[in-house]
Amino acid sequence: MDFIANISLEESRTYENLFTIATYLSIGWCLINVTVIPRVGAWVGKQSFWLDHAIGPQRAMLKNFGILNASDEELVEMFATTLFYGCHHSFCGVMLLPVCIFGWEDSSSFCRGLFAFGLLNDVGFDIFDEVYMFLRTF
Repeated sequence: MDFIANISLEESRTYENLFTIATYLSIGWCLINVTVIPRVGAWVGKQSFWLDHAIGPQRAMLKNFGILNASDEELVEMFATTLFYGCHHSFCGVMLLPVCIFGWEDSSSFCRGLFAFGLLNDVGFDIFDEVYMFLRTF
């Protein structure tokens, strides 16, 4: 918990320190992504809601991205990725709430550190996502 509270201190907020934290979080999100999404995809593919309700909207969403003939495996992977990204954004958003509700000045140092940690988690995830999408393109 001290790590989170210390993020909001002035001396720890150099660009180098923040970039280092975001880079480590990016590596962490990469490891979580490559281990969780296949498991979520395997679970989703076995659920009745997938065939009954989710496969049609997922196919339509992929058509919006220009993928016209997606296989069932691709649909399941993209649905699992969408679930994972939604959970990630919720996780980061919850960390921002105390400062958003009470304001920066009225929040404790822990809440300000949590806010900074939530932002760094989002930046780390964005770094991971951009590199991952770039590598998947080629």
